[in-house]
Amino acid sequence: IGSSVISVNVDNFKIEAARTPRLQEAVAVFKKHFKPFTALGDASQVTVQFQISDETSDLSLKTDESYRLWIQTHNGKVIVVITALTFQGGRLGLETLSQLFQCEDQSCYMSTDVLINDAPKYPWRGVLLDTSRNYFSLETIKKDIDGLSAAKLNTIH
Repeated sequence: IGSSVISVNVDNFKIEAARTPRLQEAVAVFKKHFKPFTALGDASQVTVQFQISDETSDLSLKTDESYRLWIQTHNGKVIVVITALTFQGGRLGLETLSQLFQCEDQSCYMSTDVLINDAPKYPWRGVLLDTSRNYFSLETIKKDIDGLSAAKLNTIH
């Protein structure tokens, strides 16, 4: 990971090759997290390119969730390339991208000059919500699901 950062605005993000509805939904969730931060960024444009071989893959214990995240900056333009064999790997790459952001006040900063090759160590990563003995409101369960996504877990019971 590089040592430099650049300020960005999510409205300046250009998303390329998000062809399927579920990848478009993942991008919308990503953007929603950063919507409250409205300051103009130093980056004139951030282009996020997806190179996913199988965007329609289903999650199973044999699904390849590996991905490669590459961020490069040139003359105030940021190019992000997320490469994966499956949709699940692409989504994990997008989650990692969101973790490279630091937001405060009205501004967001992201790491630049980054190359990450990653894959989950275990195919089953999950948590159990014991709703038979403990009451969880629907809002709490939705927040838990968002947290599972941020922690890159893939199973909820």
